[in-house]
Amino acid sequence: MEGGEFTASHQTLKIEYELGDHTLSAISGWQSYEVDTSNDGDRTPRPLLYRSVSDEEYSQFSQELRLMSPGHERFNYILGAYYQDSDLTYDEHFLAYALQFDGVRQFRTQSEVMSAFGKFDWNLDEQWSVSLGLRYTHEEKDGSRDLTLIDLLSGDPISQVPLISPPALQGALDQFGLPGISGAAYSLMLGPDYPYLDPLLLGNNTQNIANPIYRTGEDHSIRAQRTEESFTPALSLKYQIDDAMFYASIAKGAKSGGFDARANLPENFEFDDESVLSYELGSKLTLDGGAADLNLAVFYMEFSDLQTSTFDGSTGFYVENGAKATSFGLELDGRWAFADDWLWSGSLGLLDFSWDEFTGAKCFTSLSQTSDLVEANGSSCDLSGQPNALSPKVSGSTWLEYRTELSSDYDIRLMAETVFKSSYFTNADLNPYTEQAAFAKYNAQIALINTDSDWQLGLVLKNLSDEITINSSYDMPFTPGGYVVYTEPGRSATLQFSYKFE
Repeated sequence: MEGGEFTASHQTLKIEYELGDHTLSAISGWQSYEVDTSNDGDRTPRPLLYRSVSDEEYSQFSQELRLMSPGHERFNYILGAYYQDSDLTYDEHFLAYALQFDGVRQFRTQSEVMSAFGKFDWNLDEQWSVSLGLRYTHEEKDGSRDLTLIDLLSGDPISQVPLISPPALQGALDQFGLPGISGAAYSLMLGPDYPYLDPLLLGNNTQNIANPIYRTGEDHSIRAQRTEESFTPALSLKYQIDDAMFYASIAKGAKSGGFDARANLPENFEFDDESVLSYELGSKLTLDGGAADLNLAVFYMEFSDLQTSTFDGSTGFYVENGAKATSFGLELDGRWAFADDWLWSGSLGLLDFSWDEFTGAKCFTSLSQTSDLVEANGSSCDLSGQPNALSPKVSGSTWLEYRTELSSDYDIRLMAETVFKSSYFTNADLNPYTEQAAFAKYNAQIALINTDSDWQLGLVLKNLSDEITINSSYDMPFTPGGYVVYTEPGRSATLQFSYKFE
């Protein structure tokens, strides 16, 4: 049975005080949420995995102080400081019926962030301006994770059970004429140290019997601390004329590392921080006497230690760091009121993302095909030179709108839209069987608008061609060659009513 409950609270207090020509702002924030759910872990009709408890609780306090110069001067600036502390807990009971255990998990991470920042704008003349942003961040994190595998029959830790015969191993046990194996040996089979069963079942070091539950999970109790510092500057140059603005920018970004709540092996408890160095050139143009605008940007980004969520091939996900990656492309969007009552808008994105270096990555699983990227160890893949998941090379949309007056109090608006993407992988392991082919979707709207009282009634039609597309996927647990895919909604029609309150 699946179910869930979500509650959230968010409060913000902002105080501003005038210090002569300057403005001092203090922004306090309180945020919390609780998520209590239960769900089917394998997404199939079979009783393989069930998460009977999945409870997450989060609380956060933040305080920001900003001093802002008068503005509209040749030199303007903002100086500030930021503080945040947060606390996240996660409790889980993960029942793996075929393996005869309940994975009882308790996770907690606490974080304290302090940063100082400044933004400085120089208007060199009426056309040229330059901006410099500086930010220093110091973060401390504490993390803990306890995972115990409990026998579903006795309620004792698996490692302490004298004899166990899980359904998933019944065929192998029958083959060797064994009524079961000791809980201690079974715990070793589930862990990361025995890819072959020969040492456990036969007592020798031959490699004839592959371990089908290798690296599923291992009892552990971990405590760790992390301290990270980052300096993230940004510099931009702008050139402004009457109907156009051109800019160039370079910036460094960072995303802190942390602790993984749902990984099942001790080695996957921590992941490192990631960083990016980005370059961008662009323009914002006003055309056709103000009837049209066009925005263009080209970008180049270099990632280091990019964080990636990966399915472990059996019961869960973990976060790992890809070494280096490069992304570059073009983004274009615009609008044009080309005639009375008519408006056209559109966008286009071109993207090229590739891993420059990513060894030790998970390979896709299949009963009929082996990845060409398998490394010498025979178990992991080298994704260097390959694309990332969810990175179509071409994407975009085009939108046509017609709005006209029906009477003195009513307008009618008609809209048609096309959304398109080229092919892309839906899983970080680049599984060809769950790759999404190129597609286009067609949407439409018709709305009656009351211009006097600001209400409107509309019919929204989405995905008129009923195109079924995948937005993510992962391996089906305990089912080699089976995959779980998440699809986007098919054809739909929605009646909408809205009213704007004054």
